[in-house]
Amino acid sequence: MMGHEIRTPLNAVTGMTGLLLDTELSDQQKEFVNIIRNSGENLLTMINNILDFSKIEANKLELEEAPFELGLCIEEVLRLFVSQASQKKLELAYLLEPNTPSAIVGDSTRLKQILANLIGNAVKFTPEGEVVIYVSSTVIEGGEGEVNPNYELRFAVKDTGIGIPKERCHRLFQPFSQVDASTTRQYGGTGLGLVISKRLSELMGGKMWVHSEEGKGSTFNFTLRAKAATSSSPVTSQEGESELMGKRVLIIDDNLTSQKILINQAQSWGMFTCAVDSGEKALEWLKRGITFDVAILDMNLPDMNGLELVREIRKQPNCTRLPLIMLSAITETEKTFQSSEEEFVAVLCKPVQRSQLYNVLMEIFSEIPRAPIRVTQSQSVQCSEKSLMGQTHPLKILVAEDVVVNQQVIHLLLEKLGYCADIVSDGQEVLEALKNFAYDVVLMDIRMPEMDGLTATDHICQNYAPDKRPRIIAMTAESMEGDRERFIAGGMDDYICKPVRIKELQEALSRCQPRSESLAIEPKMFNQLRNIAGKRTNEIIKGYLQDTALRIETMNKAIEKRDTEQLYQAAHALRSPSGNLGATNLYY
Repeated sequence: MMGHEIRTPLNAVTGMTGLLLDTELSDQQKEFVNIIRNSGENLLTMINNILDFSKIEANKLELEEAPFELGLCIEEVLRLFVSQASQKKLELAYLLEPNTPSAIVGDSTRLKQILANLIGNAVKFTPEGEVVIYVSSTVIEGGEGEVNPNYELRFAVKDTGIGIPKERCHRLFQPFSQVDASTTRQYGGTGLGLVISKRLSELMGGKMWVHSEEGKGSTFNFTLRAKAATSSSPVTSQEGESELMGKRVLIIDDNLTSQKILINQAQSWGMFTCAVDSGEKALEWLKRGITFDVAILDMNLPDMNGLELVREIRKQPNCTRLPLIMLSAITETEKTFQSSEEEFVAVLCKPVQRSQLYNVLMEIFSEIPRAPIRVTQSQSVQCSEKSLMGQTHPLKILVAEDVVVNQQVIHLLLEKLGYCADIVSDGQEVLEALKNFAYDVVLMDIRMPEMDGLTATDHICQNYAPDKRPRIIAMTAESMEGDRERFIAGGMDDYICKPVRIKELQEALSRCQPRSESLAIEPKMFNQLRNIAGKRTNEIIKGYLQDTALRIETMNKAIEKRDTEQLYQAAHALRSPSGNLGATNLYY
């Protein structure tokens, strides 16, 4: 309860300063507001760390057990640091070693917390070079031959930063301690991040340690134990084998780590790879008359930039129509795309997500005519001051929030997105409002007087059929273990954490549909699939229907046997392919 009381005014500070930054300010005023906002966010982080630490010390922190994709989990954390790394011109990447399970059962939220702490520190203390996450695994003794064996996963976050003197490494994992006082002055923090991360890894059956050399960099290692999720396959599985098998790809990247990652990914799809570290070497291969089906090139090469290399490639007689994929830092992506849009089939933002590269390659080798693609770290539509989201995606929204300042913040955020919302102060008022008006969405605070958000949600679920009730999005300052799962289990459909960010709010609302316009298949997503799959679309649909029938049969049997684990696994296996086909009601 105390954590909620502390966070609430801080949420208002960060929310209002975010809105203030969107108004007309002088450069000096923007600097002042940014200092206020950053200070508020740093204080909020410290408070969250202290609350987490107190829970761990009191043995009150419980871990969730749910299947999740390992690569996707890491990519979501990396996206948090893309902008910061790009500003310092750091390479940011991850590598899953062969035979690492693609999905595991565990607490993805706590794994992200560990990774965010380690990656954040690595980026902070690395002035140049790279930050790379390596993941390897070994089957725990006795699990060989099992369908879903237990693994020990080893994560290594390696940087080329300032390093740590050996005699001071022992202080890293002591509460409220940092390497030296100058670190605290320069970077701030409580010194709890690494302590919490170490304790979390131990709770997951692992350990944490560090190897560091002053002036050369550090490697923070941790392990955890987890079971492979049902239907998990190693990262070497041959996705898209028939389309990509045997295709020849030229990889041009001077960073050997990034080069290795691209090679591993391409080879896992059955492609033949040729990798070079400069534009000159790439041209040497092409001048020999060696043909490639596609080329992937980095924007920043030691001897020439990517755009200069493209012009030289196009001069080669066998390369006038060679598909080119440009890899670019987030700060350069828009400029690269606009300056030479016609030259590329895609401009991808680094670090490149495995699924993004795979989808682009699949589209290249389909028979569907294609337009240039720009894929950045955020696939959501960017907000502007005069957002048209409220017009293009109309929703009737009810906000349930008891704190007046928070009401004002969320009202202004929705207004910027083009929405006009009704506001109530507690759960009882939510129920009364729903009797009088058919809302599409309720943004529901958890802690409210009279009736809290979970109780109100329970009433709504009991009194309204699933297709007749609004989508309920939890809004809360709570960020402790299992919050999201607890709210979803309580009948809520989604979750956003306070202080509410306009981007997160926009993404949550984009997953909602007006109830009167709810469609079985979302046309935009289905058309994307059809553009990629081409002639194989009917085959994919047929396979989906056959597989779905089996999944439903399995779910019915699980219900009869009251086997919740089997029911969960079957439902989860149905969720992902449904989303890929555009059946969003089955996915969200």
